[in-house]
Amino acid sequence: IDEGLYLPKPLDVIIAIDESGSMCDVIESVKAASKAWVQRYADPKYQFALVLVPDDVADGKVTLKSNFGMAGTFVAALTPETCGMAGDEPTLDVIMLAADAANPLALQWTPGAEKLIVIFGDEYAQTKLGATSTGANTAAKDAGISVTVFTRSWSAASYMPLTTHDIAQGAVQLE
Repeated sequence: IDEGLYLPKPLDVIIAIDESGSMCDVIESVKAASKAWVQRYADPKYQFALVLVPDDVADGKVTLKSNFGMAGTFVAALTPETCGMAGDEPTLDVIMLAADAANPLALQWTPGAEKLIVIFGDEYAQTKLGATSTGANTAAKDAGISVTVFTRSWSAASYMPLTTHDIAQGAVQLE
């Protein structure tokens, strides 16, 4: 029965979290859901990176807080994070930077891995790089990256054609 056991491809997941002041009412839920979800996949073939948008120090900057590592590394990096006073939240830039062949975030993708970006934010799609949602969607597809966005329902249309879920309706449970 154990002959020919199929092991799925490795999976690299970027979890990008808006930690601006407007996220204060949901940040602990987002953190708890993210931690619980990654801990379900405590296996070396699953790697997680933490991206902050905006960084709590540099308003409007996309920052790689923790490169790909196992669940415990991700949880340790996420634990001290809090919401802040920053205002610019270039969530589309996370996609554009991750999809960029020049690798400006210095992501250490696992060769041959499936790639996924999960974005948590509470506002409409924003950019400092001049991206559009359609352009970000195309860039992600071209780079072989799947994207899911958790945002407030009133912001969801601004992310079309990217897949969105409502952060305010229990979406942070990461089914």
